[in-house]
Amino acid sequence: MKADKLLKTWIEIHGPLRPEQRQSFLARAELNPLCELADAAVLYALSRSPKLAEVLRLARRDGWWFSGEACEQDNIEWCARCKPTGLPTTVYMTKGWSSAFHKSPDCRLLVGGQGLVTARGGDPAAVEPVHIQVALGSGRFPCQSCFV
Repeated sequence: MKADKLLKTWIEIHGPLRPEQRQSFLARAELNPLCELADAAVLYALSRSPKLAEVLRLARRDGWWFSGEACEQDNIEWCARCKPTGLPTTVYMTKGWSSAFHKSPDCRLLVGGQGLVTARGGDPAAVEPVHIQVALGSGRFPCQSCFV
């Protein structure tokens, strides 16, 4: 991706820049390495952060997937389980009726739900750490308390 396209995309996502801010943006050291990475990785990273240093870090970390390289665990190109997301790699959920996954096993809604099950005389399902793609693949959604 060329620097001018990167600037235009940044503005579309994060908002307008004054002329002096545009010049500063185009002079940033992160710009050259970003221009050498896969466009999809850079676009994905731009959507997650306005800071070029963070965009570069994310694009470098996730670039392998967007370039179609096979993952280390399954040796599959564009492996769905390894697909980068804006969510943590490990999340927490139960095998109970809840449709949510959580950032932490200490989430107040998760703990409260476990308490409701106990108060109604049931045995709460164990809270288990799972890969984010497992949670998403099972139809779960981000908890409204954890992911606000």
